[in-house]
Amino acid sequence: MPTARQAIVHSIWSRLQMIAGVAVLGIVATACSSGSATPLGSLVLSQLPPSFHGYVSDKAQTGSRSLAEASKTDGLAEGTLTADGFTAGQESSWSQVSMGAYLGHTVDIFLYRFSTSSGAKLFATAITDQLHKALSVAQAQGAPGEAGGMAVTTFGVPGVPGAQGYMDSEAGQSIESVVTFTKGSYWCDAQVHSPGVTAAAAMALVQAQERNLPA
Repeated sequence: MPTARQAIVHSIWSRLQMIAGVAVLGIVATACSSGSATPLGSLVLSQLPPSFHGYVSDKAQTGSRSLAEASKTDGLAEGTLTADGFTAGQESSWSQVSMGAYLGHTVDIFLYRFSTSSGAKLFATAITDQLHKALSVAQAQGAPGEAGGMAVTTFGVPGVPGAQGYMDSEAGQSIESVVTFTKGSYWCDAQVHSPGVTAAAAMALVQAQERNLPA
């Protein structure tokens, strides 16, 4: 099923991959608790925080993600995901569309379940390591945090231990954010693609998603 995420041609990860020449993962994550019997679809947010109302649709596009789909998206071999204990994946996407035309605003949440919390953490660490490696290469080629007209800054999320946010900007304007964190045996990715997106909006999204996960 085509999603709004597939319409994003510029992302922190793909752009860094072109700049740094390394395999960068296309998603950022949130890992949560066990509760393996709970359907993933009920754990991904069904409604966005109030700060997002008005510029993306109220109704999300949702769908499950298989091992093969997760491997292709993340740039990791299926064997790596299997070794980490991947059992299922789910995504929800909201976009701004007018008369069938995509207008450049999307919110994407990806949630993966692993068999153990340690597996979720291993997967999150692999993604973070790849990203930081790419950032280091990009920074070595230009000003700190910048490459090819892109600037990437980081931020934390109050109330969500271990969360790491990344904000991508061009010409002084933020254009997208991605936040990763773990919580038990779930790994989730919260992204906002929108000109002028703020860290506060990204934090509100992650905080809402974190509250929707089992304790």
